Amino acid sequence: MAVVDKSGSMQGQKIELVKGTVEFLAEQLGANDALGLVTYSDSAKGDLPMLLMTPAAKSIAKAVNNRIRADGCTALHDGLMMAVKEHSADVKSSSGEGTRRVRSIFLCTDGLPNIGPSDAISIVSALRAQLAPLAAAEEPVSIHTFGFGQDHDPKLLQAIAEAGSGIYYHIQNDRQIPEAFGDALGGLLSVVASNVRISITAETAGGGVMISNVHSGGKIETTADPSKQRVVKFADLFADENREMLLELQLPATQQDDRQTQQLVKVDVSYTDPVSGVTVNRRHVLDVTRSAVVPAGQKRNDLVATTAARFQVAEVGGGGLSFTIFGTVLSA
Repeated sequence: MAVVDKSGSMQGQKIELVKGTVEFLAEQLGANDALGLVTYSDSAKGDLPMLLMTPAAKSIAKAVNNRIRADGCTALHDGLMMAVKEHSADVKSSSGEGTRRVRSIFLCTDGLPNIGPSDAISIVSALRAQLAPLAAAEEPVSIHTFGFGQDHDPKLLQAIAEAGSGIYYHIQNDRQIPEAFGDALGGLLSVVASNVRISITAETAGGGVMISNVHSGGKIETTADPSKQRVVKFADLFADENREMLLELQLPATQQDDRQTQQLVKVDVSYTDPVSGVTVNRRHVLDVTRSAVVPAGQKRNDLVATTAARFQVAEVGGGGLSFTIFGTVLSA
């Protein structure tokens, strides 16, 4: 389900690029895949119900998409809620088919909500209430958010993406659009893991490692002692999709000048194989080699730095996150 901001600020190249992406998505989907379209400005409108992308339906989708015009204000809440309700209606209408569809929402906006609920707490609270019954019915909906330019609210879009176990993308210029949408769309047609649960447990021997924070974009579960264990959930992982998780850890001081390998955390991953329905369990032990003296010329890991910058924009709007040691990547 594509949810497109068609407010006045989207006029020009931005709306045309988003429309081109919707058309590309329709072309890539097969006759067993469904696509719907919701647009919003002063209010939300269901432009296209969830339709299986037969050749005839693709022609309808393209015609509807081409008629989108940018004008008005930004009723983001209403557009998002309508998209979730479309998925709920589709679950009911397809309940007798015996197979679970991969369900996603792509939310595109370049501005701040200014009609209806506009703060993150209100929007995310309403969103979680709508998503919960779908998750309970084993029909979870992932939500990816795309913020265009500098005028949108990154904290809001990050919070929406986290509530929907998706990813927030900050589109600063036109060149980033194909990469961002390509990343989100890349594995959409091939789910390789459902109901993904990642448990991170700190190594407590020898003074102990403490977990200060986990940045993931997933849903964080409550644990008895967050400094010793964190649990993150994702709805689905797709073929060729990467999910970066950043850990903030407190490590005991080392007194030795020679480099020593220290175990940091155990990572237990469980997921459901969507083909067989079997639950798969994996364990990874993560460690780091360190000494009392930082080697001269040691450089920051590029992936950690890039991912830290993305979460920095989303979470603190340019404040004081600092990651220098460790990052981990979960790949499908």
